[in-house]
Amino acid sequence: MATLFSEEVVPEVGSDEGSINEDSEDKENDDENMEIDSEDEDDSGAESDSSDSWDDLRAEVKECLSSSFAKQVERLLEKGASEAVAEAKAFNALLPVFRRKLRRLYLHYLKWFRRLKRDPVHEEVMKTLHRFTFMDEEEGMDYEEAADAAVDRRKVLLNRISQPRPVPKNEVEEEEEEEKEDKEDKES
Repeated sequence: MATLFSEEVVPEVGSDEGSINEDSEDKENDDENMEIDSEDEDDSGAESDSSDSWDDLRAEVKECLSSSFAKQVERLLEKGASEAVAEAKAFNALLPVFRRKLRRLYLHYLKWFRRLKRDPVHEEVMKTLHRFTFMDEEEGMDYEEAADAAVDRRKVLLNRISQPRPVPKNEVEEEEEEEKEDKEDKES
């Protein structure tokens, strides 16, 4: 597979992703020299204040489009292009798709964060976080450490968000129950 660089985005021609020229306005309006680093993706999980806030969103979109990118690069390589040229052409071809997906994902997270602010579990975690932040200012606990401690302190509450599913005794009993429910629905 081709080495992926800055933005792994290359839609397939004729795919559901839309045509290459679909977002030409966005291409013109956006900064043409926009540099997006993917080399800093080491998945260490540690975020520093100096890291780009958009790295996670870019990485998520890149993952979504990586197979399309690889296929496009492969097609260009088969036509005789060098790897660097194939990657650049593939990247440029799907830059509008990448940008559109990034905007949609960002909008999704904006809406999700607004709902999260009103969530009682999140509110409790944030109260705990603020207590740790204020109590430990003398000890020098930074936000990251306080957040880790708050989530750890509220893990029982957070664990309630996902409950295990009951395991059916066997498939035969499950099918019989479904048949009974279907009969009852028909009789109603």
